Amino acid sequence: MRRGGDSGGGGPDPNPGTREWTVMVYMAADNNLAVQGILDLDEMEDAGVTGAVSVVTQAEYNPDALAQYQCDASCW
Repeated sequence: MRRGGDSGGGGPDPNPGTREWTVMVYMAADNNLAVQGILDLDEMEDAGVTGAVSVVTQAEYNPDALAQYQCDASCW
């Protein structure tokens, strides 16, 4: 699992311009799938986007499930 800020991108583009597509992902991983949810977000980041695509995510996690893997808020 990545630690916050490891993407190397320095955050979102403050002026992304017009995109042909926007992909929105809502992830309810506040259960036993919390760790897999973080890994899924890592995969989306690794896939990258083009100038024509924006990806927006919102995710929720169960802190108790993440604690089993020694993962806290710094994991995302």
